[in-house]
Amino acid sequence: SHAMAADVIIKIMPDALLITDLDGRILFANDEATRVLNGECEELIGCEFSKLFKDHKKYDQLYDEVVLHKKEILRYEAEMIDPQGEHLPALINANLLRDKVVGGTLGIVFIVRDIRG
Repeated sequence: SHAMAADVIIKIMPDALLITDLDGRILFANDEATRVLNGECEELIGCEFSKLFKDHKKYDQLYDEVVLHKKEILRYEAEMIDPQGEHLPALINANLLRDKVVGGTLGIVFIVRDIRG
């Protein structure tokens, strides 16, 4: 089924996948997100995604482009900081998460690629 395929893809994807509500609170984090961000899933859920950015203005700029201007963002460079204080240079893709039936916006999907090398 499509749902089962999506679950497998999310589980094995090499990048961190985070979904936030429109207020920026993390609703979902895949296994790779917990590994890359040096945290436990429970630690990330409910957290404000902006607090993981070294410069909160970078998050605000990304949020505005996605939510206010309704743009899909690819390879947005940002310095993040995990819950243990480790620096994480990252490339971020972001897009709105919409309900297919009514077309309403549910939140934001972020894919974070660790580029520490």
